[in-house]
Amino acid sequence: MFLSNLHLYFLSLILLAPIFQACSGTPANSSANTNIGELKSEFPFSTKEPATYQGDFVVTIGTTEEHFFRARKAERSRIDFYKNGEISSSQIVSDKTYTIDPSRKIYTEDAFPAGAVNAVPVFDPTNGFFAGKEYTSFEETGRDGTLVKYRVKSADPAKGEIFVSVDTSSGLVIRQEFLAPQNESSVPAANVIFELRNLKLDVDDSIFQLPAGLRKVSKDEFRSSKTKSDK
Repeated sequence: MFLSNLHLYFLSLILLAPIFQACSGTPANSSANTNIGELKSEFPFSTKEPATYQGDFVVTIGTTEEHFFRARKAERSRIDFYKNGEISSSQIVSDKTYTIDPSRKIYTEDAFPAGAVNAVPVFDPTNGFFAGKEYTSFEETGRDGTLVKYRVKSADPAKGEIFVSVDTSSGLVIRQEFLAPQNESSVPAANVIFELRNLKLDVDDSIFQLPAGLRKVSKDEFRSSKTKSDK
């Protein structure tokens, strides 16, 4: 894998690994009729990644924000990583895995072993976003149009407050807030927010095509060139 500048993603995934463990997969339900303040033990959102969708994922850790685009359609997928508002690298999974450096207009590819399932990219920061956790209950705290916000009751209160916002029109969680517990440290822990913006449940096939004007290179050349450009 040749994607660069992802330390914040790895850091956030490591820190939140206990929070984003897979749950039983309870689907979205009729939580739209829940009264504010009422506790629910069922998951009020789908805990499975949609088979077809696209959107912008934004990870905020304290005051630092990272952004990537994710699209999936059956076994095809794409992730674009951004740096300073521009795409810094992309990964397209279709008949092969294509890793793209748009600034140098090059790409490299990996073939799949026979019978391999290729729906999950080599590196996918969205892993766990939809899975949720075995929370004990959800308390509705407010509504804004099709959005419903819940305070999550966790089995471990030491993790601080957790809020999730659910889009009732799609049945998907689109925002998760992990508020750091208050402590007496001179360096307070940072809040972490995961958001799914610009959600669409339809994806054009062109998204999974290689952009025009790219030059194919070997993995060694891609890695060597990328290392030099990062210095």
